[in-house]
Amino acid sequence: NTDIRYNTEIKKKLDAFKTAKQWSDFISLLSSLDTTLKKHNTTYIPHKTQLFKRLSQCLNPALPSGVHNKVLQTYHIIFQKLDTQNFIKNFNLYTLGLFSFSIHTRLILKSQYVTLIHTHIIPLSPYLHPFISNILLGILPNLDEENTDHYSQALKCLKDLLTLIPLPLFNTSLFYLLQTCTHLRQPITNYLIKYSIQYKVYITLQTIKAFSYSLKDKEIFVLRSILDILIMKYNLKKILEYSGEGSGGVGGEGGDVGNGGSDKSKDTNGDNIDIRDNIDNKDKASINRDNIDNTNNIDNRDNIDNKDNIDIRDNIDNTPIIDKDIKDIINTDVKD
Repeated sequence: NTDIRYNTEIKKKLDAFKTAKQWSDFISLLSSLDTTLKKHNTTYIPHKTQLFKRLSQCLNPALPSGVHNKVLQTYHIIFQKLDTQNFIKNFNLYTLGLFSFSIHTRLILKSQYVTLIHTHIIPLSPYLHPFISNILLGILPNLDEENTDHYSQALKCLKDLLTLIPLPLFNTSLFYLLQTCTHLRQPITNYLIKYSIQYKVYITLQTIKAFSYSLKDKEIFVLRSILDILIMKYNLKKILEYSGEGSGGVGGEGGDVGNGGSDKSKDTNGDNIDIRDNIDNKDKASINRDNIDNTNNIDNRDNIDNKDNIDIRDNIDNTPIIDKDIKDIINTDVKD
C-alpha cells in the first residue's frame, strides 16, 4: 500500500508540471516534489524516466538561476536516497543533462553544482569507467577562474578522481576532451600546466591527436598554453618521431624508433616520460564519440538506452536558449 501511494503521489507531482504557466511555477512544483521524496524513506524511485526528464528540462539554460538552484537541490535529495547498485545501473538516466549543464551554470551556482558531483558521483567513479569523460565534462568548466570556491572544489574533484581510477583512463578521457571540446581547452590546458607535473605524463596517439587539434584552435590563449605544455613537459623530438611512426614504439636515448629501445626518455626538464601506449584494453575508457562530437555539440539523446525513448532536444541545445518561449519548455510532452 505504501509503494502504491508513493507511486501515485509522484505521478501526480510530475503531471502537475503540465499546468505550469511561467518559470516561477517550476520552483513550487519542485518544492512539492521534494516534500514527497523526503516523506518516503526508500531507495525506490517511481516513474524515474519521467522524473529525470522533467529534472533535465529544469536545467534548460533559458530558465533563471532560481529554478536551477532548486533542481540541484532535488538532485541532491534523490542521489541521497539511491543505493550504489541502483545508481550505477541507471547512471545514464539519473545524470541525464546534468554534466552538459556545467558549461551553462551561473557563477552563483557553480559551488553548489561541484559539491553535488563531488559528494555523489566521484565516490562511484571506480565503477563508472565508461563515463569518466562525461564526469570530466561536468567538472572541467569550473576551472575557469582561480581564487574562487568552485575552482578549488573542482580541483579537489580531479585529485580525488585520480586516486580512484587508473591514470591511463584519466589521461585518455582528459585528452579526448581536449581534442573534441573547444570550450574546454582553456581549463584543461590550465590544469595541465599547473598540476600535471605531479603525475606521470603519458604520450599516446590520443595525446598527440589532442595537441594536433588544439594547435588549430582560433583562440590565441589556447595556442599559447598548448605550446607552453609542449615545451615544458614533453620532448618534442620524441613526440614527432612517435607521431610519424604511428604504431611503432620509440626507443630511448640512443635507441631507434620501433626497434625495442628503452621505453623511457628524458624530457627537457629531466622528468621521466613513459612514451609507450600505456593504456591496457581493460582500462581503456569506453568513450562514445556520439556523446561529444568534434563541433562541440552535446546531444544528450545518446546518453541513455534507446529503450527509454528519451528525447531532450528541448533541454540543452548547442547554444544557450535566451529568447525561447518559456511555454515551449513547460509544455514539452513528457511520457513515462
